[in-house]
Parts: sequence; structure tokens; C-alpha cells
Amino acid sequence: MVTKKPSRRDAYEYIYTVRDHFQDNREIYDTFLKVLKDFHSDRIGPSDVISMMIELFKGHQHLLLGFNKFLPEGSKITLESDQTLPKKPEFRHALDFVRKVKARLQDDRAYMSFITILKMQIEGKKCFTEVYHEVSEVLRDHPDLREEFIFFLPS
Repeated sequence: MVTKKPSRRDAYEYIYTVRDHFQDNREIYDTFLKVLKDFHSDRIGPSDVISMMIELFKGHQHLLLGFNKFLPEGSKITLESDQTLPKKPEFRHALDFVRKVKARLQDDRAYMSFITILKMQIEGKKCFTEVYHEVSEVLRDHPDLREEFIFFLPS
């Protein structure tokens, strides 16, 4: 079965739907636009964009399913994916993740950069969108860690 490629109009309609839905929460809409730009410019792949959309649109199944139109064949969001998301990570999960990053990076400078980014977010000097993009750069050679990191971002 051949599915037709979504038109530019389809894309704008979807973007306007998301904008209208989150008119009272500009941060979600801005994050959505940033993720779209990163996906469109191949800075993130389908699995990363799916994970981010599931987290961003948690509880908004119509938006999740509507995004499928723009994903490549074989990469689709299903409602089951949304229902099986892990619960909010606990402190021990975050600690385990930081240890995993330290072991994997093998470069003290990269690890310290990772820690500095997190510290700046905790101190309120960076929003989670900036943190996501900067951590994604530090973890660019470790897509599994990037994907795992998404679940530590606030929803």
C-alpha cells in the first residue's frame, strides 16, 4: 500500500492544531516547533522524535496519532506506546543514568560538560529545551543515552 506524502498544507494544519491546543502553554508549543526543526534537519531521528512527541503530548492521543502522517514508513506512534511509558523516574534512576553516562563518555571534558548543563538547569539558568539540545550534542554518539535522557525531562 502506497501512502501519499503529506502536503505542506497538511503540515501547517497540524502545526496550527497543536498551537491552538496549547495556546495556554507556550513552552510546549515552542518545544514542539524546536523538535520539528531538529527532525526536519536530521539532527534527530524518528525514534528520538517519537519519544519526544510521546512525552510532550502525553494524554493527547489525537495529537500523537496525527503526527504519524509525518513519520517515515515503519516509524509510527501507537497508543500502546503511550500507555507503556515508564512512570516518572525516581532519584535512583537518575543517579544510575548519570553513572551510565560517565562510564560511556570516557572523556572527562564531555562528562563535565554534561554535569554543568544539568547543574545550570537545576539552578534555573537553562530551560529544559536548551538542556535537551545541549545534552543531545554531548551524547550525539550515544543515541540510546539520548533517548533515555528524554524521560528525565519535565513533562
